Amino acid sequence: MVSVLIQEQVEAEHSGRAVSSGDDVTIRGVAGAGDAFMLGDRSEEPLPARVEERVREAHAAARTHFGLIGIEWVFDGALVWILQMNAPRAAPAAHSDDAATDWIEFPFVPGAIDAFRHEVESLRGTTRGISVRGNVSPLSHLGEIAELAGVPVRFLR
Repeated sequence: MVSVLIQEQVEAEHSGRAVSSGDDVTIRGVAGAGDAFMLGDRSEEPLPARVEERVREAHAAARTHFGLIGIEWVFDGALVWILQMNAPRAAPAAHSDDAATDWIEFPFVPGAIDAFRHEVESLRGTTRGISVRGNVSPLSHLGEIAELAGVPVRFLR
C-alpha cells in the first residue's frame, strides 16, 4: 500500500515540529500553517494544551515504530498529520554553549534563510559556532541546517 499526502490539502489549525529528547519530546509550533515558522520567519507561539497532547500522542505512536525521531506536523482540529519524519542527527555540539566556542552573531530577519545557510557553511569544520539573534525557534529549519553542518548553534531573543 502506498499513500501520498499533499500538505496543502490539510487545513492547518496549528502546525510545527516535535523532536525526541531523551524520554521526552519537545514540541513547538504556531497557529495556522507552519511554513513561515519552519523558515524562521515567524516565531513559535504557545500551543493549546489539547494540541500539545495530540502531537505528543502522535509522536509517541511514531516513536514506538521508528525510535528517536523528529516530525513536522499539522493539526487540523481533529487529527495530527505527520508531514515529515526524520531521525535525530548525531551532532551534540549543535546545541552547545561551550565557552571554548568562538560565537559569530547572526541577526536573523525574515527571508534570510539562504544567507543563514551560507554563513553556516562558512563555519563548517571550524571551532566557531553561530548565535542566531531574533525570534527564531530552535526547531525551525535553522536548527536543522546547523545540525547537518555540525556547527554549534544557539538561539538568542
